[in-house]
Parts: sequence; C-alpha cells; structure tokens
Amino acid sequence: QWFSETKQPVSITSRDGLKLHGWLFDPDCIDPTPHLYAICVHGYTGAPEEQAKWAHRYARMGFTVLAPSQRAQDLSEGRYVGMGWLERNDLLDWIRLIVDSDDQARILLFGGSMGATTVMMTTGTPELPRNVIAAIAESGYTSARMEFIDSARGMFHMPKLLASACVDAAGLICKRRAGYDFTEASCIPSLRHTVIPMLFIHGGKDRMVSPRFLDMNYNACSSIDRERLLVPDADHMESSAVDPKRYWDTVYGFIRRSFKI
Repeated sequence: QWFSETKQPVSITSRDGLKLHGWLFDPDCIDPTPHLYAICVHGYTGAPEEQAKWAHRYARMGFTVLAPSQRAQDLSEGRYVGMGWLERNDLLDWIRLIVDSDDQARILLFGGSMGATTVMMTTGTPELPRNVIAAIAESGYTSARMEFIDSARGMFHMPKLLASACVDAAGLICKRRAGYDFTEASCIPSLRHTVIPMLFIHGGKDRMVSPRFLDMNYNACSSIDRERLLVPDADHMESSAVDPKRYWDTVYGFIRRSFKI
C-alpha cells in the first residue's frame, strides 16, 4: 500500500537508446538525514514492486529511495535481459541521475537475485562515483553461465558436461543477438576491484540461486569492509521473512556503520 500510494515516476534514456522507467520515494520519517539515497534493484522477470519491503525499510531510515525497472522488464524498454551485464551500465546511469541532482548524495545500492548481480557487476567499475558509499547483494549469482548450468541440471536433470555444452552454445547465440556472452556476464572482475563496504546475504535452502555463490562472491570481493550473512533455513529472497530479527539487525548495523548515521 505504501509503495502504490507514494511512488513518483522517473525515467532516463539508456546508453543504447532505451527508455528506462523507475519509481522515486521520499523519506518516510520525521527528520531524515539529508543527501541519503538508496537504489533498490529487482530480479529476473521482476518489477520494482517486489522491492517494496526493502524500499519501505530504507525510506523509514531516512533514505530517498529509487526503485528502477530493469531493461526489458516491467515498464522499461528493451528486447533482451542482460542477466546483470547490460544492466550494470543502466545502474550507473541511474546513479548519475541522482548525483547530477545532488552532488552531495550518499548512495546505498541494494539488489536482490539478478538485481544483486547487477549491483556486484557495478561496484568495481572505474565509472562508479564516490557518492556510492556501500552496497548490499542478496541471493546473487556469480555468473550467468554458472547460474544457467545450475538451472539446466536442476530443471532437465542434465549431466554437468551436457548442461555446460548447451549453455555455452546458447551463450554464442546470445552474443550474436544481445551483444554479450554468458561467460563475460560475471561479477568476479568487478568484485576484485570493489573497495566500498559490501554485505552479502543468502538463504541456505535457496533452490533458485545456489548458496555456494555466497562464499564465491564474498571471497572475490577486495573490500576490507565486507560481511556475509547466511540464513540456513531460507529459500530464495526469503531470509528477511525466515529470520527477520537477525536479518534486519545485520542490515541496520551495516548501514549505520557505513553511513555513520
């Protein structure tokens, strides 16, 4: 209800000419700290509305919240989903929109599932403005190739070698059609250059994105301020519902430490 009643439309044009849509939310507290912003990035075949829980929490902490629609999803234009790889440039452009309007902006990035991978593919890029203070990545995969191999094995009961061969063949088609290969759609190179505080979260019973990606992403991250949270009984993006106290205590502590609020 809060999401639907308070959202304000905002849009940008991507570097390849797509109109991207998003929703903006004012802080939902009496005395918000100025210049605080949070960008909440949704997952595969999703929409900004799925970020309502997190957007509301951050708004109550005093953040102005932006919830964009990723390309080719919801109200944003586009023919192909980039599994985070194409979307990383879109996220940089959303960040730039904020910084251009407030050069003192201090920005939190939050992403869930594919949105988490979008965030992780962005945090280590040289283009990242210093206005981005910290990031939280929940239930994110390390690379599109590994995620699709897991999906092929789980859905079609393929042996690993056959699943790998099928995914690699599909990746070649994707390279020709959409301009990227599944192998290059990896957050590892970005994480190796990430220096901002990072919080990685995953459910131990995630059946959509393997929990093994939690350690892979955490270990690849070069930040000296990095933290991980595994909620053992949680399925995909359900950690905050399964163990809300531990989840939000960890998130709030991370944000307060990173932003000094």
